[in-house]
Amino acid sequence: MRSLGLGWNEAYHAWSRDGIPYKSNQLFLFFKQCVIPLAETRDVPREPLLSLPSPPDMPSLGTKSKIALSMESKNESK
Repeated sequence: MRSLGLGWNEAYHAWSRDGIPYKSNQLFLFFKQCVIPLAETRDVPREPLLSLPSPPDMPSLGTKSKIALSMESKNESK
């Protein structure tokens, strides 16, 4: 959470290495020795650093799709 949510890249630790998962005591030791001390030296940002994706452009009711427009142009040319 601190790596993604707060942008503290130093707090990142992988869950596994070469397909072998780390043991819980190894992850806890990293958390205790690295992540917790970061809270004393790093500031918590006021706003999240995540850039959330915006929703895609959605067609509104009553508009013609690209397929319908191409079919119309084919019919008109015939």
